[in-house]
Amino acid sequence: MRKKIERIRNVVQLFSIIIFTGLFGLILYNFRKVYESILDGVSKFNVQALYIILPLIGITLIFGRFFCGWLCAFGAINDFIYKISKKAFKIKFKVNKKVDSTLKAIKYIYLLGIVVLTWTLGNNFLSTYDPWNAYAKIKYLPSSFINKPSAFLILLSTLIGAAFVERFFCKYLCPLGAIQGMISKLKISNISKDTSLCGKCTLCTKKCPMGINLNGKESIMSSECISCLNCVSNCPKKNAKQKIIGLKTPPIIFIVLGLILFFMSYFSKASIIQSLTENKKVVSEEKSQDVSEEKILTHKNIYNFNHGNKVYNNFLDDYSILEEMNKINTNNKSNENSNDEESMEESNYSNKFDENIDKKVQEKKENIIYNNGTFKGKELDLSVEVTLYSDKIVSIEIKSHGEDIDYFEKPFEKIPKDIIEKQTTEVDVVSGATNTSERLLKAIDNALEKAKIKN
Repeated sequence: MRKKIERIRNVVQLFSIIIFTGLFGLILYNFRKVYESILDGVSKFNVQALYIILPLIGITLIFGRFFCGWLCAFGAINDFIYKISKKAFKIKFKVNKKVDSTLKAIKYIYLLGIVVLTWTLGNNFLSTYDPWNAYAKIKYLPSSFINKPSAFLILLSTLIGAAFVERFFCKYLCPLGAIQGMISKLKISNISKDTSLCGKCTLCTKKCPMGINLNGKESIMSSECISCLNCVSNCPKKNAKQKIIGLKTPPIIFIVLGLILFFMSYFSKASIIQSLTENKKVVSEEKSQDVSEEKILTHKNIYNFNHGNKVYNNFLDDYSILEEMNKINTNNKSNENSNDEESMEESNYSNKFDENIDKKVQEKKENIIYNNGTFKGKELDLSVEVTLYSDKIVSIEIKSHGEDIDYFEKPFEKIPKDIIEKQTTEVDVVSGATNTSERLLKAIDNALEKAKIKN
């Protein structure tokens, strides 16, 4: 049983490292978004963020910190590093129990700092040292290291720590573990033992990766428990049992139920979010199309009303030209009511119109920076398409980014919107997603560089 459970867990953890690399960051990021929504008020509540965190909350209330023990990629890496170092280097390092207990409080202090400084006050100071952020950006080395050297050095320190102390980061530093620890105090599952049947082996305590003392305890409800089932599978007398609402649950059933509920909730959540995003996109596109059509029709009407068949390409968007056209038009109307002598000059207005408009068009041509059209830009694996019209950025579309689903939704929404509104790439990065914001800005700058008119 012990080896079977260990194999299953290793396979699931490897799968998590490959598929769910940044899922822990996604979940923590959306806890932040829900928190910010609460501060902003119900009218601005972020429903998509809530769909991200609800599955984790539900699973934690039933199975405890099951995500930490089975599905967290960073936790899995900590496990594998410790196992390799233990076998390869025969490392036997034990942290004093009192010291261990004190150090475990650090993750709650760190979480408090994140909530107060970053989530509430908007100070991005802690992200500079965030090992999670660095881990998620390993694939962008060496440029990501240059941007966040401190975060990578702390990441390296935590990985070295994992070689000596089992689940080093999870025990002492993980803010998401701290959140789950608080939620798991309400969980409906626990480890149960009949202490009268216990021998002197204390294997349940020795095999616990989180250093929980299980000796002489009938029921274990510790918020540090990651539901790895090491204590259950290693008990030689099969005395340690996993229970849900007081009912004995075989380890395999417990594992399968946890995985099924997680994957069902994850994929249903992804489907719901995709649906919400598509609906939002459709509404946005419809509004954009309505505005564009109104703009085009207005310009077409002004143009046709004022002058015959002369074409001025894309420069009718310039309002100085439109004002000139309206001015000429007003003069024309005034001349209709003038005396016969003045009406003799009527034929001059058409020439005057052409001269003034041509002058305006020429002035604009001399000052124009970008060609009209859609241009592609790229920074690492993030690619965009930027559409320009009459020297203005009219749309920015993210074509690919390589990030986890929804994790960087905020910079992908906010930054293009700010750029189009301000007509400059000198906009603020999104707190908590600095690296992605910077890559996006560089990709957009790359597209704008390609769009420039070559002299």
